[in-house]
Amino acid sequence: MPRPKAVPATDMNYWEMACSILVGLRQAVSKAQAEHGAIRAANPGKMFVSEASIAADTCDVLREAERVLDRELSKVARSSSLPFPEQGNT
Repeated sequence: MPRPKAVPATDMNYWEMACSILVGLRQAVSKAQAEHGAIRAANPGKMFVSEASIAADTCDVLREAERVLDRELSKVARSSSLPFPEQGNT
């Protein structure tokens, strides 16, 4: 399936851009988790793999950013009747 074309930032309003950032964070978390798992699977029995550590640390940072942005944008969306990207729609 072809990837949808990215919408230029100049064609988005502030809310669409903020929601796009949230969706991108969700995708980055998912990708970081998958890559971390692949690194661990490729190095069975090794207690420390530097690439896995970097992926895990990055994933933690992304998860925290996603958690905060999700919570705060969700509040704004509810109080203002704005559309909000649901978790499953990323």
